[in-house]
Amino acid sequence: MKKNTKEVVVSLLNEGTQFTGDIESQDDLCIHGWVSGSINACRKLIIGTTGQIEGDINSPSVVVFGVVNGNIFSSGFVSLKNTSQVTGTITTAQIEIESGAEFNGDCCIERNANV
Repeated sequence: MKKNTKEVVVSLLNEGTQFTGDIESQDDLCIHGWVSGSINACRKLIIGTTGQIEGDINSPSVVVFGVVNGNIFSSGFVSLKNTSQVTGTITTAQIEIESGAEFNGDCCIERNANV
């Protein structure tokens, strides 16, 4: 009997790693290091507590625990956790901002965001 299993692939940029340039990802992506450049993720993007992004983000799902200095575009949802620090414009269909999160910028809610 064939088992139905879905393989989950996650790309990871570890703490202590520095990357300069644009990132394109077809898989879930977790950033725990430092990135200077834009990120275009086709699936979920997680910025860990030690993650720092200097550039724009485009992903259907963005969860921020760390630091983002740039604009975030999401057709799905953006979640700013209590440890996050975000400076820039957020354009998304849904947003969650936890108590303790730091957000300096503008927010545009577009229910049918096609970013």
